[in-house]
Amino acid sequence: MISIIMLYPKTTDSTFNWDYFISSHIKRIHEIFDPLGLVRVQLHSGMGSALPGQPPPYACLCEFNFETLEGFQKGFMAEGAWIMDDIHNYTNVQPLVQISSLRDLK
Repeated sequence: MISIIMLYPKTTDSTFNWDYFISSHIKRIHEIFDPLGLVRVQLHSGMGSALPGQPPPYACLCEFNFETLEGFQKGFMAEGAWIMDDIHNYTNVQPLVQISSLRDLK
């Protein structure tokens, strides 16, 4: 299983519209990627950092778990332009993206 992680930096002038992000963007992400092996979506809303009272480094961290990298790549090749163009509808920052393999430890 692989994970696509998107990190949206939190700055003094950054904005993030959670309502649009969840009701429109993530809804469309499911429509695109569910048939291609999207297994799970986790959304993390930044609350703080390791030091009490300090702001979070990221407003949002999104984790998209896929059965295979190929499933993600197929969907992104087909709909990547829409995915990237939609970013300005919910934030004014560009996300950092990391692709990772998942390792479950018990």
